[in-house]
Amino acid sequence: MAEIDKANEIKEIKETKEIKEIEEKEENDDLEDNEKIPININIRDIKESIKIKENAEIEEIEENEKEINENSDEEKKSLLSIDSTDPNQLNPDVCSEKEKISDANRAFREIFITTFAQFMGYAALFALQAELKKKYDINEGTTKSHIFGFAVSFLYIGNLLFRLGHNVVFALFKPRDRVLISITSMSCSMIILFFTISANSIPSMAWVFIAYILGGIGIGTFEANMLRVATPFGPKTKAWCLYGIPPGIVMITIGSFLLMQVGVHVKWIYLSVLCFLVFGLILYLIRIYRRASRIETISAKEFIKFFRKFPRKIWEPKVRPYALTMMVNMFSVSLFSPGVILYIFGKNDIFFSGTSTKMAYHLFVTIYDAGFFIGDLGGRKLIYRSKKNYHPAFFLILNIIGIGFGVSHLSELAITAGIFIALGNGIIYSLSCRNIDEKIDRKYNLIGLSYWLFVGDIGSVIGSNLISFIS
Repeated sequence: MAEIDKANEIKEIKETKEIKEIEEKEENDDLEDNEKIPININIRDIKESIKIKENAEIEEIEENEKEINENSDEEKKSLLSIDSTDPNQLNPDVCSEKEKISDANRAFREIFITTFAQFMGYAALFALQAELKKKYDINEGTTKSHIFGFAVSFLYIGNLLFRLGHNVVFALFKPRDRVLISITSMSCSMIILFFTISANSIPSMAWVFIAYILGGIGIGTFEANMLRVATPFGPKTKAWCLYGIPPGIVMITIGSFLLMQVGVHVKWIYLSVLCFLVFGLILYLIRIYRRASRIETISAKEFIKFFRKFPRKIWEPKVRPYALTMMVNMFSVSLFSPGVILYIFGKNDIFFSGTSTKMAYHLFVTIYDAGFFIGDLGGRKLIYRSKKNYHPAFFLILNIIGIGFGVSHLSELAITAGIFIALGNGIIYSLSCRNIDEKIDRKYNLIGLSYWLFVGDIGSVIGSNLISFIS
């Protein structure tokens, strides 16, 4: 009915304007030369013709509303179905408007596997480096140990540089193609590590540098572009994309150590990760890739332009609060995942205050990591099931509580520190994504996400370098 009222209002304005113009024209005709042909127009006829058009449009609007209300679910599906006779729809690189409407209202859960596999690779790089170090027979405090430490730091260096760098290095590729590049890069990293750890002799340290820089490029390029690809598919698909991160990490931080505890060689873990990456890539190509064809990208020139004073004023102030919040959040996450917990309580059995109860070190870390996983996944699910929106900075209180528990040297508090920090991380990550999607124009969405993750990783780098000092 709002549309009908609006149509009536527009027609009344048009009617008044046309009548006024005709009256003015007739007055001017009397003043002009006699040679001019007089215009004989009946104002009453004009009014009637306008009313007829108005009634016709109102009837059309009412019929459309009635048709929409009467359509059953099956009829709606048929309207969105793909016409197999249309060659444009059969083109694997084209997504129709009907598909686009349908995709925004459904959840593509397959995206979970793709994200899950990529973060398994990321976790394998930072969590299994001690096993790789054993392969090189490196003693702590030696020059070789420092070289190895520098080599594995390329994971974080590559990650930080490609948070923004993918917009320049891969400027010729769309976000959907950059996701393919990132998965391929991570897969190459796993292949190198599999053959390195399987070698009979001690391989060159250069392979560690190559594997870890490829992993850094893979994770740094993946996150912003995958989030950008998921955005047009709607909140349900994006939620499943975010849900894949914590399980992917915990599969390595807990699952791999349990497997090694029962005698599984670390090389099979690298190979398993590679298999998951290939499976995730196949699902992405089948279910997501073609439908993401319309997602725009920016050139290297446009990327630089967006950071100039005027364009930057459009998007950067809106992203800045979330980026700074993310930096503080990632500072705490890098310190306590599990980070300093490994050093504060050493490698011995852990006793609880005021009691003779003790817990094996590996069991303590396993429970801590499990709590971290529950908190992180729970925070993401909590936000995507809630319709309310908050500023992410409000939830930094959870990180502060977790840090306090972690450095308390009280084992009964420290074992729960990960839950609070991870809960804060899950909530802050998901809320930031939601706010950036809502407040940043689509044109600046990818650059906004890249900037947000880049600033967040500054906190990660600072925190990881303070672990030895704090512990």
